[in-house]
Parts: sequence; C-alpha cells; structure tokens
Amino acid sequence: MCSSQANASLLNIIRQADNFPNFHTAYPERHPINGKRIEPIGVVPAQLMNEIKGEKGLQMFSIVKKLSEKEKAEKRKIDEKRREKKAASDDIEEASSDLKDVSVDDKEKGKSKGKKKEDYKIVILAIFFSDEVNARGVEGRFEVMARLVEGWRDQKKFGYALKKWTGEKISVYASAYSAIWQKDKELKAAARKPFGNVVLEIERSAAPIFGFTVPNVHLIAHQGEGGDVRIWVQKHVDIDKDGQSREKFNTSVTLSGAVPAGKTPFEAAVTAAHEDAGWTEDFTKAHMKNTGMVSLFQIAKWGGLVPGCDYVYDLRLPSEDSIGYQVPKSSDESTTFQSLSISEVFAALNKNEFRPTSAAVMVDFLIRHGHITPENEPNYAKIIRRLHRRTGIAGPGH
Repeated sequence: MCSSQANASLLNIIRQADNFPNFHTAYPERHPINGKRIEPIGVVPAQLMNEIKGEKGLQMFSIVKKLSEKEKAEKRKIDEKRREKKAASDDIEEASSDLKDVSVDDKEKGKSKGKKKEDYKIVILAIFFSDEVNARGVEGRFEVMARLVEGWRDQKKFGYALKKWTGEKISVYASAYSAIWQKDKELKAAARKPFGNVVLEIERSAAPIFGFTVPNVHLIAHQGEGGDVRIWVQKHVDIDKDGQSREKFNTSVTLSGAVPAGKTPFEAAVTAAHEDAGWTEDFTKAHMKNTGMVSLFQIAKWGGLVPGCDYVYDLRLPSEDSIGYQVPKSSDESTTFQSLSISEVFAALNKNEFRPTSAAVMVDFLIRHGHITPENEPNYAKIIRRLHRRTGIAGPGH
C-alpha cells in the first residue's frame, strides 16, 4: 500500500466475509458418544430438527438435560403466553376448563418431591445416518439427502436457499479420522488421499442449510510489473427494485465458482476460465498456478451457515505485446471485465464495492504480492488469522 493510498484498516472488510462468532474451542462439539474431538460434517440449526424427523435414513443421538434457572424462567414465560393465547382463542367454557386443569396441575407439582418433568429438556447432540444407509456408501447417503432437499424444494420450504437451485452436486467430506473409514485398511488409506474423504454429495444450494463445507475456487488474473501491475476484476450489473444500478458489492475477483462433485479445484478453475472468460484449457494451464487457500466462516442473511474452503489461483497474463496475450471476455451480458491499478483496487475495497468473499480473496492477493504489509496495515496479524480460520467443520483432507 503506497503512501498515496488510504491507511484505513481493511479488517472490517474481512469481518464481513468471516462473520461467524468465535467458539471457545477449536471444534464446535466433541463426539457425543466417545468424547473424541472429531470434526462434524456440518452444523444443523435447531429449527431444522422437525423437518428431518420423518426421514428414516437419519437418526438422532439425544440426552435429557436439566434446565438452568434462567431456562426455567424463560420456559414459564413461554407457557404463560401459550395459555393466554389459548384462553383468548377458545370459547369461555374451554378457557375456564383449561385454567382449572392448570391450577390442579400446579397443586400436584407443589406436592411432588421427586424429579419434575418440566425441569428437563431433550437435547439432540448429533444426527447420523442409519447403518443400512451407511452400508450403501456415498450413493446411499446421497439418496437420503436428495430425498430430503427435493421434498423441501417441492413444498417451497427453505425458499431463501433452495430458490437458487442449481442442479449441481457438491461433495461433502467427513474427517479422515472418522470411524466410518476405519472398517478396513483399504478404506482408511483411500480416505487419506487427496479428496478421498468424500462422505456424500448434495445439491449445492442446500449445503448452507446443513452447515456443510462448500469448496470454491477463486482466480485472480493480473499483468504488469511493479507500479504498473493491473488486476482484472469482474463487474456485475446489479439492479435494485427501483431500477437503479447498485454500486455496493458489484465487483468480484476475475473468476469464482463452486467445485462440483467429482472434480478437483484445479479442474473447476480451468472450466470456469473457459466458460466465463473464454480462455482455452491450454492457455489457463500454462499461466495459472495455485497460491493457497482462504478459509472463512459465514452466516447468510437467512441464517444458513457457510464454512468456507476457498482455493485461490493466480493467472499471470503474458505481456500485452506478446502473441499469447488474451484478456478475459465475458460470456454474459450482466457482467464485464475491467483492469484496475493497485490504487483503484484499494479504493474499490474501501468503498465496499467487492462482494465479501471476493474482497477477502483480493486482500489475500495483496498480502501475498507485498501491497499489504505489517508496516502499512495496523491489523495485519488479525487479518492473516481471519483469512485462514479453522472452521471446525470437516472438509477436503481434514
């Protein structure tokens, strides 16, 4: 970051992309049965439980837990509101009968010296596949999940997520040390190979409902040297309900996309480069290289959990006067490609023009190429840690 650029910290930009609160340990929870610290394949919100209880392929591990005094007080308030609502909606006779029953019930509770049912709650610690489903491997688990999410889509449930139905499957991963891989040496060895710990596949748009890790690729094309470096970004035509073009969050890195089931990140990046920028496979392979990954943990506006696993690639374009020079060409009328100087990139970041994840990936690029340093970024260490967060959710190679 040169002296002509703003010295404002970029930490808040990273916080927008990594907005899940820190939890007190490296993992959200231990294994409910054996107590081992093993990464779950996802994190399911409590309100989802009622929607999956009817699925025979899934089972739940639960315990009975005593309510704290605070929880008891909250429960009493909820029960009282329910009684008031019932009394208001029922006829006078039914309401009187209900109040009488409640009064008698309260007297009986006062006489009881044993454990009170109302002082306890059932807590679901884990959801797991039945033995019959696991016996069928990835295909069996996929069928269970497909049955669930396709049913929700048809019933218009979870519309905030499933309205973006893609028809594209992604892989979901279980810890390479999970018991599911320990049945024999061959299975155990396979799970510890690159991308060998795939436990199931699922429709991409449904993954945040279950808190599954979604592997993505991000590619940044750049050209030039030193102060003449320019970065290619993608501009999106985003129209609001009043027909006005939005400037906030309308910019992303050169290319990005999910890693489909059955493909590696490199293959996904090559495909995206061809489909979205018009670059041939040979051109991309000759100039693109993996430069690491960014790991974020996001909460969607509708409450979905998105543990990130973002593979990052740089593509250095040949010099403009060479025969092999190719600029990215948009295949979609709603997007265009623009090349920005480093100063223009910083300005766009500070104006919140970049989409949150793209902003984080761009900051990672600027760090790797020496444009953001400990000397010009007061929160340098915090940004580094936030860009490489341990989500506690299983992913490729975990």
